[in-house]
Amino acid sequence: MVAETSGRVVHLEIENFKSYRGKVLIGPFHDFTTIIGPNGSGKSNVMDAISFVLGVRTAHLRGNLKELLYSSSDGVTPEDRPDHGSVSLAFQPTGGEPPIIFSRAIQTAPDGASCTSQYRIDGKAVSADAYIARLESHGVLVKARNFLVFQGDIENVAQMRPRELTSLIEQVSGSAAHIEEFERAEQEKSAAEEQLAAALAAKRAVAQEKKQRKEERDEAERALALQKEVDVACATHLLWKLFHLEHDERAARAEVAAKEAAVRRLERDVAATEGLLESQRREQAGLAKQRLLLESRELARVAKRARATERELELKRGALAEQEAAHAALRRQLDSLRDAVRQADEEEEGSAGDGTNPTPSQLPPELLAEYQRLKAEAGARVARLEMDRAALASTQGAAEEALRLARSTARAGRARGGAGGRGRGGARARAREAAEREEAIGVKLNDLKKRTRLCAARAARARTRGREALQRRVEELAATTERERRTAEVVAGMRALFPGVHGFVHELADVPDARWKLALAVAMGRDLDAVVVDEDATALACIAYAKEQRVPPLTFLPLASIRGSDIDERTAALPGSARLALHCLAVRDARHMRVFQSIVGGTLVCETVEEARALAFGTPGVRRKVVSRDGTLINRSGVISGGVHAGLEARAQKWDQAALDAAKGPARRRRARAGGRGIIPTTDGARAGAGGGHRARGDGAALCARGRQGRRGPRGRARAQLAVVERERDARAPELAERARACAERDARLRELTARIDAETDAVFAAFSTKLGVASVRAWEETALRRAEDASARRLRLAAAVAKLESQLEHDARVDLPGAGLDKLRAQSLALKGRIDGLEASLRELKQVAANQAAEAAGLARALARARGSLTELAARRRDAEAIAAAEQVGLPPPSKYDYSSLPAPLRDVDPAARARAEIEHEQAVASLRAALARLTPNLRAFEQYEAAAFAHLAARIDGVYKELTRSERHPAGGQAYLALENAEDPFAGGVRFSAMPPAKRFRDMEALSGGEKTVAALALLFAIQSFRPSPFFVLDEVDAALDAANVARVAQYLRQVTRPDAKHAFQGIVISLKDGFYDKADALVGVCRQPGSNASAVFTLDLNAYGDVGPV
Repeated sequence: MVAETSGRVVHLEIENFKSYRGKVLIGPFHDFTTIIGPNGSGKSNVMDAISFVLGVRTAHLRGNLKELLYSSSDGVTPEDRPDHGSVSLAFQPTGGEPPIIFSRAIQTAPDGASCTSQYRIDGKAVSADAYIARLESHGVLVKARNFLVFQGDIENVAQMRPRELTSLIEQVSGSAAHIEEFERAEQEKSAAEEQLAAALAAKRAVAQEKKQRKEERDEAERALALQKEVDVACATHLLWKLFHLEHDERAARAEVAAKEAAVRRLERDVAATEGLLESQRREQAGLAKQRLLLESRELARVAKRARATERELELKRGALAEQEAAHAALRRQLDSLRDAVRQADEEEEGSAGDGTNPTPSQLPPELLAEYQRLKAEAGARVARLEMDRAALASTQGAAEEALRLARSTARAGRARGGAGGRGRGGARARAREAAEREEAIGVKLNDLKKRTRLCAARAARARTRGREALQRRVEELAATTERERRTAEVVAGMRALFPGVHGFVHELADVPDARWKLALAVAMGRDLDAVVVDEDATALACIAYAKEQRVPPLTFLPLASIRGSDIDERTAALPGSARLALHCLAVRDARHMRVFQSIVGGTLVCETVEEARALAFGTPGVRRKVVSRDGTLINRSGVISGGVHAGLEARAQKWDQAALDAAKGPARRRRARAGGRGIIPTTDGARAGAGGGHRARGDGAALCARGRQGRRGPRGRARAQLAVVERERDARAPELAERARACAERDARLRELTARIDAETDAVFAAFSTKLGVASVRAWEETALRRAEDASARRLRLAAAVAKLESQLEHDARVDLPGAGLDKLRAQSLALKGRIDGLEASLRELKQVAANQAAEAAGLARALARARGSLTELAARRRDAEAIAAAEQVGLPPPSKYDYSSLPAPLRDVDPAARARAEIEHEQAVASLRAALARLTPNLRAFEQYEAAAFAHLAARIDGVYKELTRSERHPAGGQAYLALENAEDPFAGGVRFSAMPPAKRFRDMEALSGGEKTVAALALLFAIQSFRPSPFFVLDEVDAALDAANVARVAQYLRQVTRPDAKHAFQGIVISLKDGFYDKADALVGVCRQPGSNASAVFTLDLNAYGDVGPV
């Protein structure tokens, strides 16, 4: 008969007990409480305290009474070695009664050699028997200890022999307390029966025996009928199982046969593919042999011709070497000129970058817009003056030309007059004049020679700069590895394919102060070469693209998810040269500021290593990441790394390369605009001037010769000419004077207009000139134009030279080299090689097909193995069913003659998904019939009243509990567990056999199960015993030591179910465990640890109900 629980444990108070020093309160305990803590912390001492206060004898505890007292080997104070201790348990009965305090104390004798224990209930001393009787009145059976499972007991329960299991059931049922009374009554019964037999043998024996036999006959008939019904039910159940197992086995055999046929068919396909592959290999070998024969025949045929042409080839090799040397020299000269062109472009870009006298096209956008606006405004203000100056300049030009012609005519007339009047003296004067002109021309020629030398010097300097630029470029190319070039190409491809790619980190910012380039490169580390994208999806697409291009791994920084670190602006006020690394960068786009905040957010840079050490370690409690200017890095962890090497310097130069790439676009546009102006080169102009000087000198010499010839003219004719000339001079003198005066006035007017225009222009551009840093915009425009003209002239000269060299190289490339007689042989060999390559491609395809077929065959083989495993499992289950039938003595026909015709159609047509539910229903029906049979046949079985009730309850309950502990999604029916009597006539004379069969396992003895399977079976038995004689609480000490995670979860889930207040036979659960699977299922946690100072145990509690329920149970 099952009793109901009558209370729960509220809390536990321990004083100087084992590892607990002083008074320690543990609790409150909830419906399901887990006690956790590391090994050696004192968890199991809680179990000993509960056992001690509930009256368990000291022999069952770990130590005697004296050893149960707290003792510290390191201390000498009375608190370290107390002479008393106690454990109190607050028990709350049901029905609203006040809590009961059960207390048990330990007191040391005055001599200190022995100890005694005292029992108290609510503070009153009571005897041990009264104490235990009060506990039993609330369902706590101290002698049976059905509420305690000590550490290691769970394995002992699983390994109990039948006699030991019988003793356990006797203790639980209470029949063990009546053994002596039973034996004494048995003796008295024997004596009484002897006396009765002697006194009433003649009168009552026959009648009594007749009546008894009749009753036994009737009862036996009813029992036999019910037994037959039980046998029929068992036989039907087993036939049902065997029918479905056989059906599943036939289906599995059909699946195995189909898989085997598929494997054989695929093996035939593989064999055909391998045959085709072998034929392709033979054809490839034949073609290779044919190629070798062809090459050998052709080589033999052309060998003679080759020997004949070898001599000619030797003669031509010298010429070829000379031609190659000349070609290489031209190539070097071309490279030098191209580098000079690039150097000129870089100088132009450099002049634009340093901000000194930039051309209008080189101005920043805002200054260029302002310049154009002011230019338009100045043009509008001086438009009228410009028109007046243009008209006046046109008139002045015509007048000056007329005045020049008039003066020339007058000088000619004077010359003619002088020639006629002076004769030889005039000739000598003309000779002197010619000599003076010749001298002037010589002076001018010398000046032109100086200009020519100056231009040559400039050209030499340009060539020197070109060579230096070439050397720097060679060094840069040497420093740039193939990996970096390949990576740059792939990133450029990403930018073309994905709009969200922004570029490398070093391309997104500039370093205005070149001193910090090396330090910033060290501070950024690997992130200097990271690629910035807009979001994570773009980064994933770029990663896939990079994998396809087979480039080394790249780091991608998405702007959408990157977070910049907080910057302590107080670091900006640090003494010395320290500054934030972020402040040394000029970020080109504000969107990229978070990237650099994330990379170098709190990093400092400074001048020297000593200053870096002071910044990193100087402030107590504050560590900083600091980089000195020479590249020495001090991390926050204190690790120092440094040293300048070629690779580090190359990384630092990436800032320059990024700036150069950013400036190449505008430079190319400026070169395009300047290239179309057609400015005459300065050097060529100087040379032309020099040629003109030579020609002028020659003309002067010719004039002198003509003058010498003129000295021999007649004197009379000269006198007449002189008179005419004088008259003409006197007539034209006033006209010349008037023209000269008018020209002087117009010239003054032009200067005045020019001055007014310049003043107006300067007024408009006054503020702009200040911004530009020049005295006058007009002077700036003249200087910029002159510089642009010089640069254009240099580019024209270098471009002409480059074109000439390229033309020469193209001509040299078109020259055929000797030794082309083997072209036909090479063509034939290449044709054969092409066929061989085609066959190799076909072979690769066939190999791929063979590999795919092999993979398919492997998959079929695995499927076949699974089907065979399922078939083996079904056969094993069928054998298990037959073994159960044999064990339960169920009458079945031989296995070869199973007749399923008696099996009802509904049972044969059960859906596979409903089989587990149907099996449970069959087992419950058989159990119900067996229980009815047990009630109808009291005289056929020798159950004692109490033991019969306990065994019947356990036998009916054990299978359900075991199924609950072993049920899973894969095995919804769970396992099976049985209890069977060895001696049904006299249970005291025999034992109880316990058998458990885990899911999908064959029937085996308990000794053959694994440790975890034994633990689950033993827990099922203990929970069944608890349900028969429920205790208010159930304490388990590390019963999950041998369980895996899945079984721990099932046991914890079951404990949570049965500890709910609304559950049938609910009880309070207290579990000591090391497995985290118990933690989240509990209502509260009690943590136990060691105190560092005293090495005593400390306790912490946590109510998990405050965080919500764990979910449905």
